[in-house]
Amino acid sequence: MLKSKRKQLIMEKLSHDKFVNLEDLVSMLDTSESTVRRDLDELESERKLHRVHGGAELPHSLQEEFTNQQKSIKN
Repeated sequence: MLKSKRKQLIMEKLSHDKFVNLEDLVSMLDTSESTVRRDLDELESERKLHRVHGGAELPHSLQEEFTNQQKSIKN
């Protein structure tokens, strides 16, 4: 799968779920963990997402507050 297609799928999943898990992306994209990490690094350098332990989330402002359910899923 092309890098541009992988990055597009990552962003689609992220916009839907607000958080993506590295393991889920590996199986969804059927590629290696290293490849997914590189894609996430590139998307973060483009300021399209924020890397967190085990995955990535949409960047958010300090004004936004997650619900308790969102916090428990994230953590």
